[in-house]
Amino acid sequence: MLDRSWKTFIAVAQTRSLSRAAERLFLTPAAVMKQMNALEERLGLRLLERSNRGVKLTEAGEYLLGEALRLSSRADGALERARELARRGARTVRVGSSFLNPAQKLVDLWSRVGTADIGVRIVPYSDERGQILDVVASLGGVLAFLSGGSGALLMLVQAGFLELGRLALCVA
Repeated sequence: MLDRSWKTFIAVAQTRSLSRAAERLFLTPAAVMKQMNALEERLGLRLLERSNRGVKLTEAGEYLLGEALRLSSRADGALERARELARRGARTVRVGSSFLNPAQKLVDLWSRVGTADIGVRIVPYSDERGQILDVVASLGGVLAFLSGGSGALLMLVQAGFLELGRLALCVA
């Protein structure tokens, strides 16, 4: 729900590079630069310090990045909740899954014991450190599952996790 220039700003800030942000967003570096210039002009703030080594956030840029990430997470949660309300009659279990923490075991189990009137919706999330509580908040609702490492007591308490089982770690 965020404006495209804010999403571009987040990508630039996270990658610290206009060209890497362009790759992530499937844009040209020139388009990313134009969006950043327009955003800075619209806000009347300098958010980025550009050099031949990459991009560095200004103090204002660092602050706005934190706020933009929080707003993005809340906006995504609000949109998901609105979608839930729109399909109120249908019951869906949300399952958080990522590349490093796939939910395949849970989905396989659900296909054996689940019922036809309750669907499963996979909610993708990033494996970036520190983002897990935002993921839990975005799942919302009463019944949601998160596949991944959650053995830390802090996570179990803060996120209201109830451990359903453990899987052995496999390395290939």
